Order: sequence, then structure tokens, then C-alpha cells
Amino acid sequence: MIDSLDGAFGRALTGPAHRAERIAVFLRQGRDHERAGRLGDALEAYGAVATAADETRDGRILAEALRRAAGIHRRRNEPTEALALYQRSYDVARAIDEPVLAAEALNGNAVLHVHRGDWETARVYLQRALATGSEHEDLRGRIEQNFGVMANIEG
Repeated sequence: MIDSLDGAFGRALTGPAHRAERIAVFLRQGRDHERAGRLGDALEAYGAVATAADETRDGRILAEALRRAAGIHRRRNEPTEALALYQRSYDVARAIDEPVLAAEALNGNAVLHVHRGDWETARVYLQRALATGSEHEDLRGRIEQNFGVMANIEG
């Protein structure tokens, strides 16, 4: 569970420093819940992060929270929700000129299409992700790894 957005959380958001700190706490809680397999709690935390980031116009955090929530929906076999959140994450990242965050969203979208067996669409998303975020070595490695996974599955 996460702290409520009402009450203490609302009072804690009195200044920018407190808001940023509280958002960071919720993001960490979301990651911790996700790693522990508590996907419902993670979604709740990422929802709180997205709401707060949207209200404070923190596009970087909003794009990350949306992408992480999309990944949970993907793992829960909720592709409609996942696709919408990946797209929104991508749109936010592009609007704030954050190519790495945009590429992360494209990569997540590709993984969703791999899980659905839609190889061609997955390849398109991976190619777009690679073109968008290739300067980030870790991300490039994950994208290339996904190409390799697809090649191994296809035989």
C-alpha cells in the first residue's frame, strides 16, 4: 500500500521541494512493489506518481510512471491498457524532448507486440526505439537484446 493522496500527502505537497521528495518516494514504492510481485500496489503507486507529476508538470516523471504502469498492465495481460499508457508515455516524452524516455516507451510497446505474436509491429517499434534512443548505451543494449530474443523465438 502507499500513503494516501489525501491528508498527510496533500499537506506534504506544500512546496516544490516537498512535492518532488514525495513523488520520488512514491516512485520508489512502486518499484519496490513491482520487484516484490505486488503489481496492484505498484499500479497504485505509479498512479499516484502520474497524478502528482501531471499536476506539477514534471514530464520526465510522468513519462516514467506511465511507462512503468504500462509494463505492469502488459504483464497482467491487459494489452489495451498497456498500449494506451505506452503511447501516452511516448507522447509526453516527445513533448518534453526526452528521446531516451520516448525510446523506452517504444521498446515497451515492442515487447507487448512480441507477447502478442505480432512480430512485424514489434520490429517496427524496436527500430523506432533504436533510432530514437541509440545514444544511450544501456537502452541500446536492451533494444538489441529484444531483437535477439525475437530472432531466437522465430528460429
